[in-house]
Amino acid sequence: MFGSGKKYREEGSLKGEKFYQGGSAMLLTGLIGYPLIHTLSPRIHNFSFKKLKIEGIYFPLCIPPEDLEAVFHTLMKLGFKGFNITNPYKMKIIEYLNAFTPIAEKIGAVNTVVIKNKKRIGDNTDVYGFACSLKEHKIDLKNKKVLIIGAGGAARACLYVTGKNRPKMVYITNRTESKIESILSIYPAKKIPFSQISQYVRIADIVINATSIDFQNMVIPFLNPGCVYYDINYCFELPYRKKIKIIDGISMLIYQAAHSFKLWTGYRPVNLMKRALKEVE
Repeated sequence: MFGSGKKYREEGSLKGEKFYQGGSAMLLTGLIGYPLIHTLSPRIHNFSFKKLKIEGIYFPLCIPPEDLEAVFHTLMKLGFKGFNITNPYKMKIIEYLNAFTPIAEKIGAVNTVVIKNKKRIGDNTDVYGFACSLKEHKIDLKNKKVLIIGAGGAARACLYVTGKNRPKMVYITNRTESKIESILSIYPAKKIPFSQISQYVRIADIVINATSIDFQNMVIPFLNPGCVYYDINYCFELPYRKKIKIIDGISMLIYQAAHSFKLWTGYRPVNLMKRALKEVE
């Protein structure tokens, strides 16, 4: 997958130094995905640019699959310095990059691209975002039975973080079960048939929906009291349950976005991005 690229280990690489040095040139960034219907990313990034007085702009870049390669190279020629990558391109984008951070290479998915010294560097801030979100919500995965739904780019980040937290058991399932095999190199989870999802929800302590599909009706009714349902999406209306902890993906969005912003500018505006979602424009 990464045969044409290389790990990016130069001095200061992706440590968050100020790649943007100010001046008259506009810092061009954006979100590449398809479709882009409910994204909050432009709002939180552009709010942060404004409040930090950085001459930057963040565009929603809705690109159909057949146009991805041509448009990506056009954006490079236009002088873009960074991108976030969302569904369905977190693995596809790898073909157009020529350097990768160790974490992106390990996971096999990229959600952040930094353009520096003519290098197109793939990174993954979903890992940071998910880990920080778990901490914020006081979710401890140690010695827990975790069920992850999904096998795409976001699921890879969730599986990696889960594995680092020493769970008792990790189950993984996906509607297209053939896609699961490639993700197991990240962590040796137990693959389960999608048709048996409700059976495994009943024995799980934590269920993570790492897809773009709303599975709450297949999960929440079968969770035991004290369990957690974590949905990485933030566009679904999730119910309140007194004895079940239900979390959406807003905090993961904020933390991964703030870390991407730091890679482009040197600033990690977590609190500003939280404000952006509260203030009325």
